[in-house]
Amino acid sequence: MCRFKLFVEDTCLFELTDSYGFPLAGEMFARRLLGANYSLQSSRVAGRFDQRWISTAPTVATPKRKTTAAAATPKPKPAAKKKTAKRTAAAASAVESDGDESDGLADQFDRAPVSDAEELKRYEKAAAAAVKAGGAAAKYGAGSEKWVGAHISAAGGLVNAVPNALSIGARAFAFDLRSKRQWAVSPLSDLSCAAFKRICSDHGYTSAQILPHGSYLMNLGSHSDELLKRSRAVFIEELKRCNRLGIDAYNFHPGSACNGGTVEEAIERIAESINQAHVAVPRVVTVIENMAGQGSVIGGPLQQIASIIDKVKDKSRVGVCIDTCHAFAYGYDLSSKAAVDRLLSEFDRLIGLKFLRGMHLNDSKEAFGSRKDRHANIGKGEIALDGFRAIMNDPRLNRIPMILETPQYVLTGCVRDRDRLIWSHLFCLFVVRAALPKTRF
Repeated sequence: MCRFKLFVEDTCLFELTDSYGFPLAGEMFARRLLGANYSLQSSRVAGRFDQRWISTAPTVATPKRKTTAAAATPKPKPAAKKKTAKRTAAAASAVESDGDESDGLADQFDRAPVSDAEELKRYEKAAAAAVKAGGAAAKYGAGSEKWVGAHISAAGGLVNAVPNALSIGARAFAFDLRSKRQWAVSPLSDLSCAAFKRICSDHGYTSAQILPHGSYLMNLGSHSDELLKRSRAVFIEELKRCNRLGIDAYNFHPGSACNGGTVEEAIERIAESINQAHVAVPRVVTVIENMAGQGSVIGGPLQQIASIIDKVKDKSRVGVCIDTCHAFAYGYDLSSKAAVDRLLSEFDRLIGLKFLRGMHLNDSKEAFGSRKDRHANIGKGEIALDGFRAIMNDPRLNRIPMILETPQYVLTGCVRDRDRLIWSHLFCLFVVRAALPKTRF
């Protein structure tokens, strides 16, 4: 019997009491997962066995927009307003075509020609470097029906989300289509859209494996006419972005019954917002996220989501994303296989499993039924690992994006988004495969 700890850099991912030779199994599987990019430093003192994996790989940098010498040199104010004909045309094209035409994509991205070959080459080079960094994790998950990924950064341009996902070996990913906390947004260029679809196609991502997240500013159930109008404009704009990027589904928080409105009125407004958006933008499925039920927020009880869907005219374009932290905080137990079965049975009865389009895998810092949305790392919160093991082994939850939104690990010398997926794949390795199911976590 010994105390076993597994570290990546300075972060302890697992700590358990072992009597089944877990250190040897842990080394074997972690070496297979992390590959040559990590070296092992082990120590054993008085019944305590530590495995510490240290990164030997350089940080993967995402591509930056090219800057010419002319652009880098300060110019007088009148000249600063000028743009090249190429960029002006691209911006105009982006505005004019924004959401007006569907790519007709179902599961496969097209390989539309990209006008700026040099810029595309830069993105493809970054993607190739990212594949090398995330290769071991990607190979491990390649045959899995569970599309595990994380909410990753798209800083510097939406196309950068793809190399960032590749660098962590993600089988699925989420990202922000724009700043979540700003109403204003820059136009999306044709180059970004074409490059995004090309790189996704080249590296095996289908649109079904991508579930972007909507702005936090929106409240589609608001009783305020002004806020509702602004929220609907953002909602439609983000759906247009999905359509231009070839993405099939879009995840959003439904809203709340604030500013003097009732729950029933908020549900009506949310459903009407979805109906208006479906008319304005073709093809993209609007995916409603369940909520923790704090205050007047809509979406805590599954009945409220069912009521929204019931009022949506085109039900082929509406779905649901289950957030495990939100469900647990509201009062849906997820601490065991039996509890997970009860939730899925209730979901199927009230909404229908055919509407389930994704999951957010988060533990909860707060107690069961707290109505507080506080995410924790898997195994570090109030939801038992048995519940997550049940989720990851349930075939009803195959082939949907399973996105970690857990707090980021800050590891020396590592890309922070990659740290999330190191955790998620180790999570799959030890919990999903349950190599030693009798081991007490």
